Amino acid sequence: MKVRGHRIETAGVEAVLEQLPGVRRACVVAHENRLLAFVDAADDCADLYAGAADGLAAYEVPDRIHRVREFPVTVNGKLDRRVQSLTAVALPPEVRQRDESDSARGWFERALTDALGVRSHDEDRSFLANGGDSILAVRLVSDARSRGTELGIGDVLGASSLRELAALVADRGPRTEPEDEELLPFSLIDAEVRDGLPYDVADAYPLSAAQEGMLFHIRSDSAVGVYHNTVSVRIRGGLDPLAFRVALADTVRRHEVLRTSVDEWSAAEPLQLVHRHVATPLSVVSVPAGSDADAVIDEIVSAERVRPFDLDRAPLFRLTLVRVAPGEDQLIISDSHLVLDGWSWTSTLAEVVDRHNALLRRDQAYDTRYPPVPVKFVDYVAAERRAQSSAATSQAWAEHLRGVRPRRVADVRSIGDRDVRRTEIDADALRERAAAAGISVRHLAMAVHVHALADVFGDRELVTGTTANGRLEREGGVDARGMFLNMLPLQLRALADPIATAEECARTEAALMPHRRLPNVDITTAVGKGPLFDYGFNFVRFHRLSDIERTHTFGSKDDDSHFSQEDTDFALMATFSIHPPEHRLALMLVVDTARVSPPRHRRIIQAYRAALADAATAVDATEGDTSS
Repeated sequence: MKVRGHRIETAGVEAVLEQLPGVRRACVVAHENRLLAFVDAADDCADLYAGAADGLAAYEVPDRIHRVREFPVTVNGKLDRRVQSLTAVALPPEVRQRDESDSARGWFERALTDALGVRSHDEDRSFLANGGDSILAVRLVSDARSRGTELGIGDVLGASSLRELAALVADRGPRTEPEDEELLPFSLIDAEVRDGLPYDVADAYPLSAAQEGMLFHIRSDSAVGVYHNTVSVRIRGGLDPLAFRVALADTVRRHEVLRTSVDEWSAAEPLQLVHRHVATPLSVVSVPAGSDADAVIDEIVSAERVRPFDLDRAPLFRLTLVRVAPGEDQLIISDSHLVLDGWSWTSTLAEVVDRHNALLRRDQAYDTRYPPVPVKFVDYVAAERRAQSSAATSQAWAEHLRGVRPRRVADVRSIGDRDVRRTEIDADALRERAAAAGISVRHLAMAVHVHALADVFGDRELVTGTTANGRLEREGGVDARGMFLNMLPLQLRALADPIATAEECARTEAALMPHRRLPNVDITTAVGKGPLFDYGFNFVRFHRLSDIERTHTFGSKDDDSHFSQEDTDFALMATFSIHPPEHRLALMLVVDTARVSPPRHRRIIQAYRAALADAATAVDATEGDTSS
């Protein structure tokens, strides 16, 4: 059921309440857009509000908790869940009702705790400096909007402190912008196109602008690789192949994007088709006795790197589970970046492992653990189209890019296939410096990127591509799967102090967040100066992988077989990332040396090393953003 815009599983709320001391049974119902709980409890349930807040998301905490002596039943002896029947047996106010002012003040504190994942935070530091990121900001904004409060991503990321953000929320009036209408299947294509599609297609809609760009580069590249992602990682703790296959199949059934293919011929523009059923994309390989496990794994990975996806056949991802030893496996995952961003595939893996664990313990609540996700990728495509027709969004980008000068790191004309070289650099010292300065690691890393490029170009003012997530700020926006990324052209300056540069990067990015869904190609066309950059910045920290670490451990890159390759069409991509099991910040420079000369390549690496050394010092840390 939906309450204040959130889809809530009442059985899950009841289960949490029934685990609290003194509660024998609970019944939760929705009434007039409020959540009401009725409990059969041994003691006064006044403290159950605090207990509920501990175990539930902020939007799941009941607005009222009533105590009953016994529950009403129907003529068939079943629990009578009608509100009038339940309120008729509710006891008079020995049960404390939450004070409305307390509720108004307290929900935002609970929402912050739910978003940040920690109880204590520094009110004098920003959301990002407290460990937040754009994904968690989407969650916080979704919660605020579901309660009728007007709040935007730019507000969350732009506030200099949580204290300032709380005051902003308190001063905001009710949200007047209507909720986006739920899209019916096939509503973004013509009926005659729909009627010509196969019967197993449940929905069809156009590609996003970023997907169209990826498709162009995939079709233009003679070799497999561009936007073809492969990750190979050791995982310990035991994976049962049969349970893993069922878990994967159920996960694929839940998310439409995992059943999506690309149709380039049925309409005037490419479509993505959502199929009702697809084969479970899992292969299981056992390492023969006496064989070198790493050699077997390397052979599989090498084959994955040259095996293209047939884009018109779903699914566009596949997994291989290699049985290395008892309790030790290797997961090799390939996906087409055209349908999945990094947050989507890591969230998918976390869901599969969680489902696997639930199956092994014969969890009776297995079928209700993962309710349907109310946001689908088609909703993002529709939101992108609204951004394309927004005069305010077009004006914001025109003003930001006034006087922009296009830049290129490529200094030679490519006459053959890409020749990608990777350089990994330890950047973990940035976390201490960022914590000491009270800024986010994302923006200090962005400052390093800006200073390095300023060194390469010999100019302190430049434009850079910056990866941003365009997920919808409503219930399910974080849990949705798809390719929600956009490469935004930010015009930035390398100031004398990298901390000052980081602060300016944060202000610039926050101001443009409300307009982040306008496709890069539209922005570039409007500027009228051709491509603005051939390089980009990305910062990734996938929280969902930590969920897997509750029951399993990932192998070390130094001690175990490990592989990760995610190629783009850019001449230079600078990706800062924090990954398990080390959880250290590293910079990966990916350079296409078919377009970048050896002297220029060396100059780029030197510039980033120098910028990192200049930015790094200090004491403790908080991580920044997750966009990919």
